[in-house]
Formats: sequence, structure tokens, C-alpha cells
Amino acid sequence: MKPEKKGKPKAKKLMAVVLVIVLVLGCCAGFGALKVWRTAQRLYVGLVEHIQEESEDISRTIAADWGGMVGEQRHYTLDHAWTESSGGLIAHAMGGIDGSDYTNSPEAFQANYALGHRVFEVDFDVSEEYYLIASHDVWRWRERTGAEGDYTAENFLASKVDGKYTTMDYRDVIDLMAEHPDIYIVTDTKYYDKTTVTLQFTQLVRYAQQTAPEVLDRLVPQIYKTEMLDWVMDVYPFRSVIYTLYDTTWTPRSVVDFCRQRGVDFVTVPAEELTEDIAGLWHESGLTIGVHTVNDEAQADALRKLGADVVYTDFLAPAP
Repeated sequence: MKPEKKGKPKAKKLMAVVLVIVLVLGCCAGFGALKVWRTAQRLYVGLVEHIQEESEDISRTIAADWGGMVGEQRHYTLDHAWTESSGGLIAHAMGGIDGSDYTNSPEAFQANYALGHRVFEVDFDVSEEYYLIASHDVWRWRERTGAEGDYTAENFLASKVDGKYTTMDYRDVIDLMAEHPDIYIVTDTKYYDKTTVTLQFTQLVRYAQQTAPEVLDRLVPQIYKTEMLDWVMDVYPFRSVIYTLYDTTWTPRSVVDFCRQRGVDFVTVPAEELTEDIAGLWHESGLTIGVHTVNDEAQADALRKLGADVVYTDFLAPAP
């Protein structure tokens, strides 16, 4: 579940590439390279300004729903009743299929839906043109598809995972939710900066509002740091949010304090970090506990005895 590269906005990566190109051209072409640099700089600045304008516009529009409250003053009323339909399991990356994990494919969804899964986690990444795709990351995509072209939405959607599993974008995921009104989607969007987070959830929300607004009640964002809660809720007032701890600094008590203060009621932790004491403290505070990613039934049972309520899994199936 933990990505290989995280937390760096695509815009920064783009700027780094531009700088390298400029240095090379500068050695070779002098004043010609300066002209190239100025052109690239204008394009970069324009892109960032566009994304920031979109983010600010969305925040201004939605913030009124929360009475203008900001930061730690905001307390949300969230509801994780959807876990009752999960059978205690979340199908990780749409669930495994034929021994393969991380496909995020409709084939994996259909196979695991038939097994009884009703809650599915999906990996989301942004392509080179900032388009939201159901991908873990560019490195895994190249490894699993053999693709050599640019990481664009067009190239991604034309590729096949392991040569046979269909790739999807955010619209395909929303369409699946509309076709299956009994499923929930948990997002794994991977980025920690406000601009990219806002851009990702804006694409999901806007398409859903245009096609099937009712699915938004079944879309469950995962947040990776405390600040991300407001960023996500500024895009849309989601009914449930999961605070996922696999790449942040936390203590059992700091998790309780944040969740009580802000209204979060579901916490997910790497399976190896859950202890009976931690589970006891979190349950006393009214939190539901998820663990990831577990594919051994005996391990899952042991974690449930420690206090895990929900297990993220590739290959475990719900009880019949």
C-alpha cells in the first residue's frame, strides 16, 4: 500500500525537469537556451497559477457550507456506518485477481464483487497532464505493462496491466459506482500538497455531480495528514473520512486528540503497528480501526483479536 514515491507535487517534478533541460541547453546554446528557459518558465508558472485558481475558487464556493470555520475550529459530523456492509474487509486496489494484485482494474472489481466484497480501495495518481487515473504510480505502471511512452492519460488507458487487465480513469470508477449502488470506494490518492489534493478530488466530485451525484455519499477519502481533512472537505462535504497513518508521524494519543477534535471516526494503521493497548485506547475513544494489507487468514484473525475492525486485503474473501 505504501507508494514508492510520495508527497512531491507534480509541478515541482516538472520544474526540476525544466531546470535540467535548461542547464544542458545553456552549455550548448548560450543565449538560445535563455529564450527556451523563459518560455518554459512561463508555461510552468501558468500551469501552477491555473491549478491554484481552481483550488481557491472551489474553496470559496464550498467553505460556506461549514459556516466559514477554518482549521482546527472545524468539527465534522462523519459516519462510518458503511463498514457494516464491508464484511470486515476492504478489497485493496480493487482486490486481487488470478494471483495478481494492484491491478485497479474492472476485471478485479467484477471478480471480487462476485466473491461478496462491497467496499473497494482504489489507487489514484495524476498523469503528466494532471488527469486522474486509477494507477498506483508511474514505476509500477511501467513494470506491469511494459509501457515506454510518456505517463499520459492516453498512454495509460491504452495499456494493459500484466498484458490483460483493463486500466481505468476516475470517470470509470464513478461509473462503476453508479452501476453498483451497493458498493463503496475508498480512495488512495497519495499526494500531500493542497494543490494536487484539491485537483484530484475536484475531478472526482465534478464528474459525479454531472453524472451520478448520489455516489458521493459512497465515496470515502483517505487522508494522510491532519491538514488534508479540510482540503478534502472544502471540495465536497463527504460523509465519511479515513485517517490513514502509514506515512505520517503519530502517537496513539495524538490520533485520539485529532479525531475527537475534528470528528473523524475511522483510523487505518499498518498491520504490524497495531497493538492491544493501542486498539483499546482507540476503541475507548469510539474509533473504528482498519489495518492493511493482510492476505493470510490466520494473521487477519489475530489482528481482529487485537482489536482490528476492518482488514484491507488483496485475496481474502468475505464469509459466505
